[in-house]
Amino acid sequence: MSKRPFDVLTPREREVLALLGHGLTNEEIAHRLGISPDGAKYHVSQILSKLGVATREEAAALALGKRRRWWA
Repeated sequence: MSKRPFDVLTPREREVLALLGHGLTNEEIAHRLGISPDGAKYHVSQILSKLGVATREEAAALALGKRRRWWA
């Protein structure tokens, strides 16, 4: 089992998570990555599920290292 939750994310999901950490919307993420807004929404949903969080804000907090207990 992985010690860090980010290990379960695909490279693309890590890119999306980094952009979430900067506060970007799905539309902004889609534009930045050259994907559809529905594609961005799908990636965000996958990230939330894999990290076991309920909101994009929680995922962003993880990306920014505000919840250190995750990688303890």
